[in-house]
Amino acid sequence: MTLLGILISIGVTFAAVALGIYFYTKFSKTTLANASSEASKII
Repeated sequence: MTLLGILISIGVTFAAVALGIYFYTKFSKTTLANASSEASKII
């Protein structure tokens, strides 16, 4: 694999992860808040 190919694959992976995190936090803020409060209760 060429260096360019490696860089492109890393960039695509990073973009996919970033988009996933963005949409997850955007569409499930209440779920995230509930989960964090539950986690803090457990801890």
